[in-house]
Amino acid sequence: MDLFTIEASMLTYGNRWFRGKKRIIEQWEESHACEVHSSRGTYVVVVGQNERSFCFIEISKEAVTVGFLDDLIREYLTYSFRELSPGKLFLKSARHRNFEGESDKLKTAKIFYFETDGRVHIEEYDDKTQTVESSDAESVDPAGYWEDYPEFGKYDSLIRIER
Repeated sequence: MDLFTIEASMLTYGNRWFRGKKRIIEQWEESHACEVHSSRGTYVVVVGQNERSFCFIEISKEAVTVGFLDDLIREYLTYSFRELSPGKLFLKSARHRNFEGESDKLKTAKIFYFETDGRVHIEEYDDKTQTVESSDAESVDPAGYWEDYPEFGKYDSLIRIER
């Protein structure tokens, strides 16, 4: 489900995503979410179909967070964008999580921190040993980490897994 067009029937809007309970809190009508979006307020949109959520998108005035969900509705990948110039979001971090079996217990996590000049810092966390290893990666072309602040209902570009 990496490259596809989101249909309106695949979107559910609400106040926020409750990570602990793996569900949307205070579901809203589309028209209410559109009003909140127009005023640059905070809301969440869940993308999915037939009881299978693919991801949730938390949208606020200057930030967008995309949480990708696995079959057990665990947030295995998170992209955090910040608005660094008017209408332009930059991917500041990407966090990949591995879980123990089918539990929600975190096994390992790898976090990539991106800078607009192409620098990348990486932190690797191991829950068993309670250790964090830090390193710097080779610089990358940051052009692919920029996104336009989304128009209401137009989230296709934000939910691309491959960056």
